[in-house]
Amino acid sequence: MIFKDRFDAANKLAPLLEKYKGASDTLLAAIPRGAVEIGSVLSAKLNLPLTIVITKKIGAPGNPEYAIGAVAPDGEVILNPDAKGLISSEYLASEAKRLFEEIRKKYLIFAGSENPPDFANKTVIILDDGIATGSTVLAAIKYLKRAGSRKIVVAVPVAAEDSLKKIQAEADEVICLYAPDWFSAVGQFYENFRQVEDEEVKQYLSTV
Repeated sequence: MIFKDRFDAANKLAPLLEKYKGASDTLLAAIPRGAVEIGSVLSAKLNLPLTIVITKKIGAPGNPEYAIGAVAPDGEVILNPDAKGLISSEYLASEAKRLFEEIRKKYLIFAGSENPPDFANKTVIILDDGIATGSTVLAAIKYLKRAGSRKIVVAVPVAAEDSLKKIQAEADEVICLYAPDWFSAVGQFYENFRQVEDEEVKQYLSTV
C-alpha cells in the first residue's frame, strides 16, 4: 500500500475513527511535524480538537536516524531494548537533556506555552505518519498514562510489524492501515513525504 501523501493517508484513516466523531471528551494528539497534516484532515472530518504531543527520538551515535529511545514531554526517557550496550550513560544523559529542552521550545513555538496540554480524563488519539522503531509513539503512550488519560488510541497509516506489536501491548486500541512484513523507512510508503515546516504546524493548529 502506497499513500499519495499524508492527506491521502488521513482520508483513509478517517472511516476507522468514525465512532469517535464529535465526542466531547476526545482529543487528537499529533506527533509533530508530519502527523499534524494528518491531524488537520481528521479534525475536520471527525469534528475533534487537534493538539500535539511532542516526543523526540534519541538517535544512535553515528546513525541519528536509528532510534535507540525517545524523550517524553515531561523529560522521561524510554529506551529501545534492542539498543542496550550501544550507548554510554553519558551520551544518553546528554541527549536526553538536549532533547527535553528542544521539546519545551517546540511547545512554546507551536502552542504558545512550554507546558503540554491537559490530557487528564480524556480519550486521546495519538497520530503519527508511520511507525518504524516505535520509540516516539511508545514514549507518548507512557507519558499520556502518567498524565491521567482515560483511554489511549494510536492511529497510523503504516507501521513495522514488530513495532506495531509493541504498541498494541501498551495502547488501549491501535488502528493501522498497513503493517508490511518488510519495512525500511516510513517514507517508502508515501509518493510525497515532504518535510513539514514549523510555520505550517502553527498554521494547522491555529485553524482547527
